[in-house]
Amino acid sequence: MTMHPDDEAGARSADRREHPPGRRIVADRARRRRVGRLAPAAAAALIAACATVSPASPRSPAPKPVSHVSAVYAVSFTPGTQRGWVTPVRTAAGRPGPVIKVGPGVGSIAFTPDGKTAYVAGIGTSKRGRGWVTPISTATGTVGPTINTPDLVENIAVTPDGKTVYVIEQPPGLLPFSGITAQFSGVTAPISDIAAPISTATNTMGPSIRARSKGAAAIAFTPDSRTAYVVIEATAPTVIPVSTATNTAGKPISVDEGALSITITPDGKTAYVADTTSGVVTPISTAANTAGPAITVGEDPIAIAITPDGKTAYVLNYSSGTVTPISTATNTPGPAIRVGAAPTAIAITPDGKTAYVTSVIPYARGNKLQGIVVPVSTATGAVGKPIKIPGLPSAVVITPDGETAYVLDTLEFNHAERGAVIPINIAAGTAGTPVNLPGTPVTIAAAP
Repeated sequence: MTMHPDDEAGARSADRREHPPGRRIVADRARRRRVGRLAPAAAAALIAACATVSPASPRSPAPKPVSHVSAVYAVSFTPGTQRGWVTPVRTAAGRPGPVIKVGPGVGSIAFTPDGKTAYVAGIGTSKRGRGWVTPISTATGTVGPTINTPDLVENIAVTPDGKTVYVIEQPPGLLPFSGITAQFSGVTAPISDIAAPISTATNTMGPSIRARSKGAAAIAFTPDSRTAYVVIEATAPTVIPVSTATNTAGKPISVDEGALSITITPDGKTAYVADTTSGVVTPISTAANTAGPAITVGEDPIAIAITPDGKTAYVLNYSSGTVTPISTATNTPGPAIRVGAAPTAIAITPDGKTAYVTSVIPYARGNKLQGIVVPVSTATGAVGKPIKIPGLPSAVVITPDGETAYVLDTLEFNHAERGAVIPINIAAGTAGTPVNLPGTPVTIAAAP
C-alpha cells in the first residue's frame, strides 16, 4: 500500500475537463460515473432551471476490529498522470484507511458478495490499448497481481454468487470515458468483444464474449447468477443476454436510443433499462427476453434504483431535476418528484423506506451551486429537508445497516479540485466532516 501525498492531487486537479449541461454531460457521467466541474455558464443555466426543494448491543470485553462489511471504498485519480487510488473509508472509525495505489485510468470498483475482495478496473493508457483489473483484500488492503484485459475496460461487476467477475470491454477505437462513441447507423456492426469473465477462485480471465455489436456500457445479473444482461450503446441500442454457464451471447433485445444503465428487480423477473436520449425506461422480461412498451419518464434518465421489496423503481432524471417512481406491477409511472437541479445519483435504504438523491440548488447569493442530499419517502413521495453539503456530489451509497449514507463529492481549494467523501447520519439528517481523497473522485462503493 502506498500513501498518496496530499499536494500532488491539488497541484494537478485543474486539468479536469469542464462540461456543459445536457446530454453530453449525462453520457460522459454514465461512462465515468462522475460529474465534471460545471463551467460558470453551465452553472447559470442550471440555476435558471432550478426548482425549490421543500423542505443497544451487548458490550464486548475488547473492541472489535473494523471488518470488511463496514467499509466504503472511494476511487480517485490524479489528473495528468491518470494514476489511480483507492481509499478505504472506515464507517466505524469515520476516517480513511491507508490509500492504495492502483493502475492508470481507474474507472470502476465491485465487491464480492462476502465483502472479502474488491475488484478495481481501469482503462489503462491509450498507448497500451488495453485495460486492467486488480483484486484487493479488504481485510489487509493487499493488492493482488494485476489481470490484463484484451480491450479497454468500461465497467466491472461481480455475479451474485460471487464466482465470476465480468469486465465490460470497449475496443480502443470507441474512446471510452471520452463522451465520443462510434455510430453504425445503417451499417452492420462487426463482431467484437463485449465482456470477459474472470474467475474469482483463480483470478484468471477466460475468453472474451463476442457479439455483432460494439460499445458495451453496463451489465446486470439475475439474482440466480444464470444470466448477465449487457447494454450496448454504440451500435443499434440493444441489450444482450449472456449465459454465465457457457459465456455465450443470446439474441439482442432492441431498446430505445441512449441506453446506458440497467437494473434488475430482486425477483429477477424484469430488467429496467434507462434510455437517456429517448427519455424513457424500457422493461425487459427476463423469462422471454423481450422488451415491453417504453415507459415515459423525465428528460435524460441516467440511473434506476429499485426498492428491496421490488415494488417500485425510482428513475433519476438528470435534466428534469426529478425522480419518477414506476410501479413494477403495472409498469406505469407516478408523478415526478422534484429534487433540485441536475440530480446525479440515488440510493435506497435497506428497509426500503427512504431514497436519498444527490443533487444541487443555487446558493443564496452568487452564480454558484450548493450540493444537497435529498431524502424522499418511498411511502408517500414526500421530499424531506435537503441536507446541505459542500461541493458538487456525484454518487451516494448506503451502508448495509442503514445508518450512514456516504456521498462522493468534489470540493474546490484554491481553484483546484479535490475529491472527498461526506458521511450523512441518516437518523439525524446531518452531514459529517468530509474525508479528503487524493485527486479527482471517480466512484464509490459500499462493501456488503
